Amino acid sequence: MNLNELLHYAGLFGEVWDGKEAILDMKNNNYNQWKQMEWAGFYLQYVIQTYNENHFLIPGKTINKTTFDAHWISSNTPIDVKFHSNFDTKGKHNRRIPLNDCLAMDEAIDTYGSVGIIVLFGDPVYDESGEFKLWHDNIKGEKSNYVKQAELENKNSRLRKVLINLTHTHYYSIDEDNIQLLDGFQKGMVNSNGNLRNEKYMLDMNKIAPKFIYEI
Repeated sequence: MNLNELLHYAGLFGEVWDGKEAILDMKNNNYNQWKQMEWAGFYLQYVIQTYNENHFLIPGKTINKTTFDAHWISSNTPIDVKFHSNFDTKGKHNRRIPLNDCLAMDEAIDTYGSVGIIVLFGDPVYDESGEFKLWHDNIKGEKSNYVKQAELENKNSRLRKVLINLTHTHYYSIDEDNIQLLDGFQKGMVNSNGNLRNEKYMLDMNKIAPKFIYEI
């Protein structure tokens, strides 16, 4: 991936994402992830897929049972795309970005030489009143079994993002020279169905610098 190709897609992201508009855009165009509470990451995937000009294969290659978000054709590189908030609900900045399955990324690097990570950053406005969650729940219709179980267990629901002011985009290239700088997480954790989760990599922005940066 080169800088001009990144700039092309970064220019399509715009400057402000309204959560309701983004969700309705996905819903009205039959994008099946519109019900997700973390809508921003899926909207990023949706925008790239919608405006793909034969740069990507979407979805990407499946490696060790993990399907990457896209595959960059010209560089023959597996790609994942991530949205990352500049701060959380308490105003704290998190410099760690969760990535993909460790075994899948290891095998992808062995096969293709590197894995590319496109990260879009933004300043979120959170749903302090709860109105956005009620709106989203209403258009989703019947609750999933996972949501019903969480309600029975009195689990707290995370605050949704209502609006996002986009700030910048990073492109990271992970290869055999820097993969040892990634951290791991999720080892021993359990999914909602009781199955163990695969360990994933975590990118610490203090340890690995982006190859390209685009300021919005």
